[in-house]
Amino acid sequence: FPQCELCVVVDPQSPSGKKLLSMDLKNVKIFGNLSAEEMKKLMLECDVAVSAGGQTTYELARVGVPSVLIAVAENQLLNCKGWQEAGFAYYVGFAGSENTLRKIIEHLKKLEDEKIRSKMSKIGRKYVDGQGARRVVKEV
Repeated sequence: FPQCELCVVVDPQSPSGKKLLSMDLKNVKIFGNLSAEEMKKLMLECDVAVSAGGQTTYELARVGVPSVLIAVAENQLLNCKGWQEAGFAYYVGFAGSENTLRKIIEHLKKLEDEKIRSKMSKIGRKYVDGQGARRVVKEV
């Protein structure tokens, strides 16, 4: 995807994060230690995300960023599968599983279609409206 600018968010304390932060890659911006507001701003600038299947998926859904999800822990499997069934994301399997990279590329090619991205974006925003905490407080 040479026509794309990639924004990569890493844990700057992890070995892979440290390595990535030290690299100078064409069309790639590496971020570490983003505040919640900075992360939201970055998400709003993205057309598509490739993400682990944890809490970040809800943030991506809230801002309407269609996603390709990878489970990196057992407790993310239902999340990943649920978002795929809902139509908001594509799930490519558990990290390190066979053909993960090939599947990511296949789904990113599908997401080049603006109509598909728009539909998935609407689905994400439908499921996460950002008012959950307010509703919980109202019920309590």
